[in-house]
Amino acid sequence: MEDFSESSISSGTGDVTTSFQNSTDALSNDSIHTDPHVEISDSLNSDHHAEISGDDPFILPLYENHSTSDILISDEDYNSDYDYNDRGGENRTWNEDDHAHNYFLNYFNLSFDSDDNSSDESFSENEFDNNEDIEINEPYQEMINLINSDEYKEVINLNLKVNRTEVMYGILAFAKQYSLPNSATTDLCKMLNSFFTEPIIPDTQYRIDKIYYPKDAVTYHSVCPLCKRYISTFRSEDKVRHCNTCNIDIHLKSPLYKDFFATFDIASEIRNLIEKNYQYYNLHIRMMENRNRFIKDIYDGQKYKKFRRSLPYAENESYVTLTFNSDGSPLFKSSNFSIWPIQAIVNELSFETRCKNPVVIGMWFGPDKPSMTTLLDPIVKYINGLSTEGIMCTINDERINFKVYAVCCCVDTVARAPMQGLKQFNGFYGCNWCLHPGKTLGEIRSVVKYPLLDDVPERRNELNSLAHINEALHTGQPVFGFKKASPLINLKCFNIIDGFVPDAMHCITLGVTKQFFKYWFHTSGHEFSLTKEEKGYINRTILNFKVPKHLARLSRSTEKIKYWKAKEWENWLLFYSYPCLSIISRMKKFLKHWLLLVNGVHLLMHDKITVEQLQRANDLLKEFVSLTQHHYHEYAMTYNVHQLIHVPQSVADWGPLWAHIGYVFESGNGDIIRTVHAAKGVINQISRNICKNRCLSILENNIKLNVQESPVVELIDRIKNRYTVKSYKLNNSRYFGKKFIPTEETLLHLDIQLANAHVYRRLYKENVLYQSCKKICLRSDSSYAQLDNAKFVQIVEFVVDTVNLTQYVICKEVSVEATENFVFKIANVEDELIYVPTEMLKKICVHMQVGRKRFIFAVSNTHFSS
Repeated sequence: MEDFSESSISSGTGDVTTSFQNSTDALSNDSIHTDPHVEISDSLNSDHHAEISGDDPFILPLYENHSTSDILISDEDYNSDYDYNDRGGENRTWNEDDHAHNYFLNYFNLSFDSDDNSSDESFSENEFDNNEDIEINEPYQEMINLINSDEYKEVINLNLKVNRTEVMYGILAFAKQYSLPNSATTDLCKMLNSFFTEPIIPDTQYRIDKIYYPKDAVTYHSVCPLCKRYISTFRSEDKVRHCNTCNIDIHLKSPLYKDFFATFDIASEIRNLIEKNYQYYNLHIRMMENRNRFIKDIYDGQKYKKFRRSLPYAENESYVTLTFNSDGSPLFKSSNFSIWPIQAIVNELSFETRCKNPVVIGMWFGPDKPSMTTLLDPIVKYINGLSTEGIMCTINDERINFKVYAVCCCVDTVARAPMQGLKQFNGFYGCNWCLHPGKTLGEIRSVVKYPLLDDVPERRNELNSLAHINEALHTGQPVFGFKKASPLINLKCFNIIDGFVPDAMHCITLGVTKQFFKYWFHTSGHEFSLTKEEKGYINRTILNFKVPKHLARLSRSTEKIKYWKAKEWENWLLFYSYPCLSIISRMKKFLKHWLLLVNGVHLLMHDKITVEQLQRANDLLKEFVSLTQHHYHEYAMTYNVHQLIHVPQSVADWGPLWAHIGYVFESGNGDIIRTVHAAKGVINQISRNICKNRCLSILENNIKLNVQESPVVELIDRIKNRYTVKSYKLNNSRYFGKKFIPTEETLLHLDIQLANAHVYRRLYKENVLYQSCKKICLRSDSSYAQLDNAKFVQIVEFVVDTVNLTQYVICKEVSVEATENFVFKIANVEDELIYVPTEMLKKICVHMQVGRKRFIFAVSNTHFSS
């Protein structure tokens, strides 16, 4: 092989020059058109030309389905005036009529004209002199023609079909959807006003803030930077506050002052949510008395029912409850500043609605974690006011007073301890729900673990805990883990023990799942440690998985676990881990232990849970915890593993795991962070956007009440939901994509006329995307489903009768063999087509192939999809 390094290929005289060899006999028209194989080799006599052999990568490739005889082109066959002197060559004339010349140009997609009598002594800007006029192609000619037309030069004189409220709503919604900074939103208003002879909406920062950012909507609270004690509230125009404890003046306008937080008036937002969704609210409130057979939502939990029974009879149909959360999120990569919002969701709305509309109650911003006593105290007083005075709502022209109660708190372990007044989990008696004392392990670097005890530890209750808090306040020493009194003990209808729930996202998904993954993949020398070959095989297997888009995140390499999100860890737990570990026979003991957790969590994630399933999950998780110490070590008995014992009780108290999980609040944190566009005035930026979002809800409700069909609302809805315009909607099913012609067999079987039948390959139903197996996707497969009769199918196509308004799924039945509680091994996919009503589609399924084995899993619920 020739050495084509930089030293051997230069840009001046002596470059490597390709030449053409052999005789002109090979240059007939027939040979050129029938055999496009060209070999470029050395034939120039100049010593300056390097030889290019047949093995050289510069040789043009041979193409299949053609003769292998070479077309050999010699430099002597050219009669050229082209001067090669500057390139180390001889004078040669390129004859335009020469077939070889034409072939060479065509082969390399060269296009230029040359004159027989023209020649260039050297390359210039225009390598070839063209005597003919060249027509210039203007790529923007269509736009030029458009703007030069009379229609586009005339001043627009058309009637508007929207009012000012719709315009204001459209701009605010557009700015929110694309996270526009405040200055961009203001300029957008100015640009819109410039289209009219006079302004139609406010377009200055002052006027916009006066409407969308009222002073009464946000309350600021000052904290002493030295003693961290709460001082008082203040307004944006206030300048100084005084700390009596430290006897110092606090200059609120100083850029160095960071110790303050904000609380927000949530009454207007809750009012809008109730009025907008009252039909759903009223239906479900009336049906609650009959919800006894299954645990389907938070309303079916025994603690929720106990709260509802405690309400006065007059309030039974005019109340709302909140699940609240506080979790820190870093704001900048180059700084330790974080935000700590207090968010809440309204439980009496549909799950989709409550997840899309988290309410921000308070916001702490700074380099340190907030003092929960300082942060929670004004929030507790505010919510207690809503519980006493209520919120007046207008329902069908009737004024109804709704009382608001915060009954459930879903936070991670680190935030839960200070909110409850307890020690952290790494201290003695650090469990939030029982009196497990903990055990110190290790001599040099001791840690507190939660190993098995001879006796089951006593469960905490509110009455005993209040006594422990009182004793701790009097003695100044922790009592059974309690160090201080939390402001939440004064929150109406909130239980300081049972009101807290383990957050499945942090405890199970990011906690226990990641812990055992590291045992297998990141340790060596243990029986449970995977070898390099086993890890490589699992990694290749995971990358080949084609999972449904409902899982939100497709499979990623195990070598990139530091980038895995919580949903990816959940997918590993519920779907990937069993097929991957089952191929390693020596891991059988550990896989059997792991499946106790997988099956238990899967049962608690169901859309509806029976009492028997709840008890089964409780047994599975307790067995998993007890065997963890046996299979691994006492060091594996972490607080996250210990919490698993309390997870089934939280489901019995407050509904399925998905009804009180951290995903919705993490998403809310992300939305808040995206509103920050500058490092200065973070609280102000966030507060302004929160207020604008609440104005947005008011505007939308006003438009829907007063305008029958608003094109602005329709457009914004389409932008937010991103559904395809060209789609067909029937009941709760939306079909989209190309329409296909049904087969005669389909028409006969379903008794549908050809003119009435539409065949689709994509369906969106109940927050789930189903696709035909004929639609091939590189990384996903949404063609497997489970019917309401528990049978598994592979979807072929969807058929809609647009006249009789009926819809069907054409599918193939999948024969399975049960392996575990919810894991099935595919025995066969039948060839015979079956036709079932679309309403029978119950769950999307995950289909995976590992070697020759194929597995199928039914997804437990339809929440938190992509």
